[in-house]
Order: sequence, then C-alpha cells, then structure tokens
Amino acid sequence: MDSLGTNGDPNAGDAIQYDELRIEHDQGEVELVVYNRAILPFTTDSEAVKRIHQVCCRLDDLAT
Repeated sequence: MDSLGTNGDPNAGDAIQYDELRIEHDQGEVELVVYNRAILPFTTDSEAVKRIHQVCCRLDDLAT
C-alpha cells in the first residue's frame, strides 16, 4: 500500500490537524500519519488520500 507512512504537509494550514493510525497484526505493525487531513484532499487528487480521509472520518465518528 503506497499510502502508508507520512502523508500531507505538516507546515500547511493553521492549526495543524494530526491523525495517526496504528494497526497491529500477526505480521507486525503498520503506521499511517496524516497531517492537515482537512486540507489534503484540496491539494492532491490522489485516490489513496480520498480513502485515508474516509477511514479517518469513520474512526472519528466511532470515537464520539
């Protein structure tokens, strides 16, 4: 998956929005960090960014 790792620009926007998703599974651990998720869809046309945004929104809904 090419979207794993760090996505977005930590210096874009004010104030910084920071999302971190860590998934543990039987083969190890995967981490996804997204900076300024609210701005990112407007600065890129990446399908991976759209999917990341959707997952983070659903996780936000579950947390509330």
